[in-house]
Amino acid sequence: MTNRREFLMQSSGLLGLTALDLTAPKKPLLSFSTLGCPAWTFSQALQHASANGYKGIEIRGIKAI
Repeated sequence: MTNRREFLMQSSGLLGLTALDLTAPKKPLLSFSTLGCPAWTFSQALQHASANGYKGIEIRGIKAI
C-alpha cells in the first residue's frame, strides 16, 4: 500500500521526466497524400515534396474504371 506522500513523490518525478523528453523532434515531420493529385507522376510528387519541405509521401490512388 502506497501512502499519499510516496504517491506524490513518484508522480512528480514522472511528470518531471516527461517534461525533459529530449527525444521528441522539435519540428513536426510533415507528409502529404498523393490522393489529392491523381494526375501527378511519382517524379512530380517527389519534386513537390522536396521543394516544399515535406519529409514523407503517402502513396494513395483511386483506380479509374
